[in-house]
Amino acid sequence: MKQSIKKLFTRFSLMSLFFLPSFVAAQFVVEEERETPSKFAMQGLDTLNTTIGAINIFLGLLFIISLIGLVVAGIRFIIAGGSEDMLNSARTISLASIMGAIFSLIGYILVNSIKHFII
Repeated sequence: MKQSIKKLFTRFSLMSLFFLPSFVAAQFVVEEERETPSKFAMQGLDTLNTTIGAINIFLGLLFIISLIGLVVAGIRFIIAGGSEDMLNSARTISLASIMGAIFSLIGYILVNSIKHFII
């Protein structure tokens, strides 16, 4: 049984080394020559890039604020001392902060993936 597994592994390794250059060569694609965009199209792309940059800055600030909220919630958990009111406020702050971080990451992914489809 071990002999057949070793033979199978050896054959698979040799075949993969034999076909590896063809797999690597398949990755290179020659790009087609594109037309130069007009002045109007360039202005539209500049506006789009500026807007996407502003949205990314806003989402980055939202993410940083949510991380600060998580730190504040952690401090409130530590200093709560068994007080139900402080524990509940720390839970709500941590929940809102986690939701803010998730929404900002999802927004960043969506904006940049749409950007790559448009441009």
